[in-house]
Amino acid sequence: MTEISYKAEIYRKLIHLSSLWMVVAIYFLTEMRAVILFSFCVTCVLLFEILRRKSELVDTIVRKSFLNNIFRKHESAKSFSPSGAFFVVLAALLSVLFFSKVIAATAFLIMILGDTAAALIGRRYGKTKFFGKSLEGSMSFFIVSLFILSVSAFHGLPINILSIVFTALMATFLELFSKKLHLDDNLTIVIGVGAILTVLANL
Repeated sequence: MTEISYKAEIYRKLIHLSSLWMVVAIYFLTEMRAVILFSFCVTCVLLFEILRRKSELVDTIVRKSFLNNIFRKHESAKSFSPSGAFFVVLAALLSVLFFSKVIAATAFLIMILGDTAAALIGRRYGKTKFFGKSLEGSMSFFIVSLFILSVSAFHGLPINILSIVFTALMATFLELFSKKLHLDDNLTIVIGVGAILTVLANL
C-alpha cells in the first residue's frame, strides 16, 4: 500500500526538482564557497528536523501545512529518521568534498532527475513488479541516467559508452535496493555514482 497519494508524490518531486539549483552551485562555485553554502544548508535542515520533533509549535505548523501530506511514514515527527531533504543537502556537501565538479554535478543530476522519473512514471504506469518497485519506474531511471551520463561525456567527462551503460545500471540498482538496505537513495545514488565515475574516469 502506497504511503502517500500520487498528488502528494508530485508535490514531493517538485520540491525534489527545486534542488537543481544545487547542481548549478556545485559546478560554478569554488569548492570552498560550495562547502560553506552546503554546510549552512545541512545545519539549517538539521535544525528544522530537531525542532519539528522537539517544538510543539513547529510540529503544529508543519502538520497544518502542505508538508504534512508529503512526508513519508518514516519521516514523521514521531520517527527518528530525517526527511529526504536532509540527505539531499548532505549529498551535495559530500559530493563537493570528494568528487570533481563535473562528476559531482552528474551524480547529483542523476539522483534528482532519475529518482523523479522513476517515482512518477513508476507509480502512474508501473504494472510489472520488480524487487518491490516497478520495472517501468526502474527503466525510466536507467534511461534518464544514460542521457545525463551521455551529455556529461560529450562535455568532457572521460568515460566511454561501456562506462556510461555500466554506471547507469549501477545507479539504477542503487535506487532500486537502497530502501531494502534501509539507506536513503538521495545519498547512496550521489555517493555511489560519484565513486564509480571517479574510478572509471581515472582508468
